[in-house]
Amino acid sequence: MARRRPDGVLLEWRLTPVRTGAVPFLIDWGQAEHPTAALPVVPLRTFQIVDPEPARVRAALDALDVTADLRAGERPALRAEIGDGLILE
Repeated sequence: MARRRPDGVLLEWRLTPVRTGAVPFLIDWGQAEHPTAALPVVPLRTFQIVDPEPARVRAALDALDVTADLRAGERPALRAEIGDGLILE
């Protein structure tokens, strides 16, 4: 995949296969500058993964040796609390 920023810089990246639900995927930015490099640092306070089938998500996380706060829920969601309490979903 690729896109050109307004300043003309070309960003290129590759993705692992994207699956349904809250199963994560990875982005390989290769030689491109990471798009967040110019953004301010904001602390990540909490992060949760919610999915109706948490065992399926757990299998994907285990394959990557990733520990995460994974919970069962009615619909897939990623929830994060950043900065001074801003909740994103």
